Amino acid sequence: MPGPIAFSLDEKQVRRAGLDYWQSVDLHLWDSWADFEMKGPYREGCKAESYFFTKYGAESLLDVRFPTDGKTKIVLVFGNETDGLTEIEDQLENRNKVALPMHNQDLMRSYNLSTSASIALWEAYRQLTQ
Repeated sequence: MPGPIAFSLDEKQVRRAGLDYWQSVDLHLWDSWADFEMKGPYREGCKAESYFFTKYGAESLLDVRFPTDGKTKIVLVFGNETDGLTEIEDQLENRNKVALPMHNQDLMRSYNLSTSASIALWEAYRQLTQ
């Protein structure tokens, strides 16, 4: 997770969130987005494909085909609840910007962050296990 993060990762908070599998999470924290891009899954010698989730995405999640070669890391990137990915928007040109389909945008302007992440993660899992 690129920082700064806006929530606590202490054991009590994580347990309260229902993450009883926390001990199995391979968590990495970076100081900033630039630090993440330099040292994270994009570093030299690593193969990674990133998907940036935004309501302004050019591609629907229904049309995304995640890599299933077993060698390419899949990186799902979400912004915060309030501002989305606005902090790094200028760095996302020519990147995979993905939107979650919304049935009636007049009634619902967006999904909350945990719902969005769950939907995207499930679709990646579905494709990887077919």
